[in-house]
Amino acid sequence: MDEAQGLERVSQRAAEAAQHVEAVRQQSGEELRQALAGARGSSGTHGGPPRGAAADAEEHAGPTWHHLRESWHRHVGAARDRASEREARHDVGVARREADYAERYALEAVDFALEAVDEAEYAALRALEARLEAEEAAGLGGTPEP
Repeated sequence: MDEAQGLERVSQRAAEAAQHVEAVRQQSGEELRQALAGARGSSGTHGGPPRGAAADAEEHAGPTWHHLRESWHRHVGAARDRASEREARHDVGVARREADYAERYALEAVDFALEAVDEAEYAALRALEARLEAEEAAGLGGTPEP
């Protein structure tokens, strides 16, 4: 998969997520809980260990993305633990405050994702520029790749 295909995959996945959330919004409480359980099971499957070229790129890019990914997974786990604890509470005031928190958290996660897409776009463009520079250098008498 190249950079543009990766960004297209992100775009498609974001559209799918938006459609799924809108569809679930119209469902009953039990259907919502089932959808949430399914999302818990599948979330993070895209953030597993990198494979192939992505693993090589991570090795050369340094630990920054690896640490960010680990930090994000810890954060998501803690947020989900808090959500599970909240499910046991019955106080209406607490439930409303927790709903407010959950809504703010969702918006923050969207902002984070948008920033990640922006960074992915920049990284993809930078990769294209680097490849162009390498090809230009090779054409101008630079050392050809082995």
